[in-house]
Amino acid sequence: MNHLFSKGATILFRVALATIFLWFGFQAVTNPILAAETWVRSDFLAIISAVVPINIFMTLFGIFQIVVGLALLSGVLLWWALVAAVFLLVGIIVNLGIWVNGTINEIALRDFVILSAVLLLLSETRR
Repeated sequence: MNHLFSKGATILFRVALATIFLWFGFQAVTNPILAAETWVRSDFLAIISAVVPINIFMTLFGIFQIVVGLALLSGVLLWWALVAAVFLLVGIIVNLGIWVNGTINEIALRDFVILSAVLLLLSETRR
């Protein structure tokens, strides 16, 4: 494979992935209650809020997403950022559910594809 193309595609994917985490992280930090009501299933909200106030959880979740996004952009601790991205995406997919009301959840399916790409990049990244 053309090395220049491969390097460019890798950088483009890292920037795109970072943008996703930065955007949603910013949304969670600036409006944690709305983010929770919009993104988190009600049964998960009940579990989370039994442990920690939901606004604190979502703010911390958003900060974590922002840190992951910045690490993806900068390349600092890239391997660890990719590992964190895997866990974030798996959690998001579990929260969304793959099969909902007798049909595929399209957002979860999209996130599964993103997860697959993250795993590929992780396999090619040195620790």
